[in-house]
Amino acid sequence: LKQRLNLKKDVAKGIPAAKTKLNNCDQEIKALPKKRAEAEANLIREIEGIQLGSIDVYVRAFVTMSLTEDIPAKTLRDAEAIAIKTAMEYEHDRGAEVKDVSNPSLKKGFDLQSRHPNGEVRYIEVKGRTGITSVELTANEWRQAANHGDRYWLYIVYHCETEPQLRRCQDPFETLTEKATGSIRINAGDIMRNSDV
Repeated sequence: LKQRLNLKKDVAKGIPAAKTKLNNCDQEIKALPKKRAEAEANLIREIEGIQLGSIDVYVRAFVTMSLTEDIPAKTLRDAEAIAIKTAMEYEHDRGAEVKDVSNPSLKKGFDLQSRHPNGEVRYIEVKGRTGITSVELTANEWRQAANHGDRYWLYIVYHCETEPQLRRCQDPFETLTEKATGSIRINAGDIMRNSDV
């Protein structure tokens, strides 16, 4: 349409061949509805000609984004520190001697080792979260959960930035459902159903 407007101006100015170009442009514009109808008819014929055959499913995948991806590293570190403190206080309040073994160079596969007055030993992996989300265990943490059985505990502290809430899961290898992600992801709903407050 812009080209037609320019050609009309050229015709008014008396530019040679402008009238012929304007007539050609008008013919193209008049032909557009017919071309559109033909294109739509061709498309409908193609769609109607499609036949679905049998479908073979080779794999199914449930893809979710990492829930910690958009959380600043400092916030994650702060949540972990609050979680360790909360877990240690919980154990101390029950008369346990607690040793912090969370230094990554030790490669223990848990953060705290706790000995209760009755002789019970707990190997405690602690996870801190700013809300209620799934947690991920490293392959080493998951192996230790398998090795230590009911002496291995997963302490998850939710809402670390506001009002920390401790959830405790004994023997997570047996009681929680994992999803492999390179590390082991455990769904928050599974934790809530299989943990003590």
